[in-house]
Amino acid sequence: MENVSVINTEVRTIQSFCASTKSMSGLPLAREFTRYFELQYPLTIEQLVTVCQNSGFAVETMPDHHKPRGFNCEYGDKVRVLYKENDSPSGKIHTVLHELFEVMERYLPATDRNGYKKSNKDREADADQFASYVHVPQETVLQWINT
Repeated sequence: MENVSVINTEVRTIQSFCASTKSMSGLPLAREFTRYFELQYPLTIEQLVTVCQNSGFAVETMPDHHKPRGFNCEYGDKVRVLYKENDSPSGKIHTVLHELFEVMERYLPATDRNGYKKSNKDREADADQFASYVHVPQETVLQWINT
């Protein structure tokens, strides 16, 4: 009998990720994001662009004279994620992760653990924290500290 291997051709998207992680937040969400999308470290902007493109999102650069480091917009089912073209490589990665979190919030609960709607300030802080957790995993930081 012949040994046949099956190749998983499932395209993983932000939408399918959010559908499978409805009750997660914070560090567990970041860890699952990394696992789900099979991100490899050190992260590259190309990995994140692939996640976006597989999800049907456009990723574009914007001129450096804009005040925000990045932003996202949605029109119908079209999503665009933008980041500054001359930002540092790690700045681009952080910005795209931050913007992806804001997009994911559209699919995830927008309330805190007490059921109150999150303020814009709290949502921005959550997006930064998610970007930091994915960009530099806690295990990596602990390894740096202990070596």
